[in-house]
Amino acid sequence: MGEVLAGPVLDQEILLTADLDMALIPRARYDFDPVGHYARPDIFRLHVDTTDRRAVRTSDSPSASPSADSPTTSLGHRP
Repeated sequence: MGEVLAGPVLDQEILLTADLDMALIPRARYDFDPVGHYARPDIFRLHVDTTDRRAVRTSDSPSASPSADSPTTSLGHRP
């Protein structure tokens, strides 16, 4: 239910234990509702861009600004 059950202990190595009331699990799931009213496809969208990109870009001209949307190949060369 969002409560700290044990710890933290920062100044030593220690094994922390806690007694859990397993009957509270269904009740706690009502608080976290990932497919219920929090799932708002009309507002939120996850988009994963899987195109290859170089980690480092260099330019010969100080005024050149490389576009973040320029696709690259897996070898790091522009097509």
